[in-house]
Amino acid sequence: MEKAVYKISVRNLVEYMLRSGDINMSSFISSQAPAEGTRIHRKLQKEAGEGYSAEIRLAASREFKDFVLEVSGIADGIFANEEALPGVYVYLIKYTYMDGSVEKEEVLSGDVTLVR
Repeated sequence: MEKAVYKISVRNLVEYMLRSGDINMSSFISSQAPAEGTRIHRKLQKEAGEGYSAEIRLAASREFKDFVLEVSGIADGIFANEEALPGVYVYLIKYTYMDGSVEKEEVLSGDVTLVR
């Protein structure tokens, strides 16, 4: 029997897991913040140099007993000419959102272990 395949974006997965607030650009306090963040983001991407590719679509799948989960998203960029060394890599995602009239800040963090 063929397993069911469930597909979800990284953004939707994070929003579902948090179930409070969201990571929507409209939730910033300042209407200038998204534009300023985008401007800085593009500047850093242009300055990254040779071997850097911006806005790379990524996907991964994991097979479970009864189904397959496919998660996809877009990485801000990758350095294609540099091989990542085995080890533990830590990530930190910090964002601000409005919950009614109250500004809240959340931090997502964790680690990924790369084994070769």
